[in-house]
Amino acid sequence: MSQCLCDLVHAVCQIIVVVLNPSQQLDPRTGVSQLDVRAQARTSNGHCISVQYTGVLKHDEAVVKVLNWAEDAKTTEFGQQEWFAAPRFETSDPALKWIEDAFWVGRGRAVVDEKGSAVEYEISQAVN
Repeated sequence: MSQCLCDLVHAVCQIIVVVLNPSQQLDPRTGVSQLDVRAQARTSNGHCISVQYTGVLKHDEAVVKVLNWAEDAKTTEFGQQEWFAAPRFETSDPALKWIEDAFWVGRGRAVVDEKGSAVEYEISQAVN
């Protein structure tokens, strides 16, 4: 059983900005990037949430197109790439302090639309 963090984030966060350039950590021998990302968000009631995650992304043709801003880049599906993350959260919101004590895992994908491209994660709590 797992608890999805997606609804929680959409419900409480106004904006989250992530700057990610996995090609900087790309191992050309394996085609795998070691991810090390930090992001911050502000809840609708003014509290801060800090997210830090490490992970791996195995580059394939679809990911390379997105990272290179290719005109024919397309949204990828969850599970299409080996794209995994282990986020850690810190928050000033007393009602959300429980997320700091949980273990989270996620899988990623690229989203491409008329506005540009972004990273989207499906993040779940690991539970016994």
